[in-house]
Parts: sequence; C-alpha cells; structure tokens
Amino acid sequence: MVATAGTPAGREAALGLGADLVVDHRDPGWPAELSRFLQGATMDVVFDGVGGEASGRLLRLLTPGAGCTLLYGAASGAPPALDATPVMSLGLRVIGVGGPVWAERVFGVHYPEFLRLAAQGRSHLLPVDATLPLARAAEAHRRIEEGARRIVLLPGG
Repeated sequence: MVATAGTPAGREAALGLGADLVVDHRDPGWPAELSRFLQGATMDVVFDGVGGEASGRLLRLLTPGAGCTLLYGAASGAPPALDATPVMSLGLRVIGVGGPVWAERVFGVHYPEFLRLAAQGRSHLLPVDATLPLARAAEAHRRIEEGARRIVLLPGG
C-alpha cells in the first residue's frame, strides 16, 4: 500500500497503518518517487485526494485494462488535471466520489442533513476535528496545515 500525506504526523500515521511507502504530496517530485518504488509494476486502484497534475501522472501507473482511479479531493490546491487519452487507450476507469448525490447514495443521508450532523459532531460517518465560525477560516486553514483532517466552517460570526 502506498499513501501520501502533507505533514510529518500524517506520514507517520500512514506508516503506522501499514503503508509500504508514504510520500509528501506537497513535494512536486512525489509521483517520480512512487514510480521508482513500483519498479515497473502497476497499481489496480488509486484513491486520488491530491488532484492537480499528479492525477494525470498517476493514470500511467494504473494496470492497463483493469486500473481505476477514484477522484475525491484536491489537496494540491488544484482540481484533477486528466487527459482522456490514457483513460481510453489503457482501458482505465475514472470515478468521481464526492458531492451531494454521491454522499446520499453512499451514506444514505441527505447531504445537507449529513453536514448539519457533522457540524454538531453527531455523525459517526465523519469524525470532525473542529467546528468553527466562518470568521475563523484562517484558523481552520492553519489547523489543516498542522494536520487536522476535517474542520467544518459554519456561517456567521
């Protein structure tokens, strides 16, 4: 198993969970590090929460005819940048996982209701590190950079 994390604590946690390789997704060279680690082998499934140019580079590391990438985030700060050519020529699957329709089907709860419960810390499906007012968005960003995983911002002061 391979994992990415943007903080030392996150990388240490991934290693503790059994990852064979953990790369820093903030380092622009991490896809090349992953490619060296694979030594020509391919991956069957990629859970891509990084987005940006890495999404397209990861397509070439998927198993032809069977590989699948699940797009669910943009930790790089950019949405996934994908070219359809390798998807078609290598017979790959790309699946978007996120948004209200997906959440309702997967979690079985209407998305706004799910977010309301998460903001109250009542959702067992999404543990929340903190709930802050929108006015404290800068603090939320700082906490995420320090390793917080989920912070819910609420409208108002």
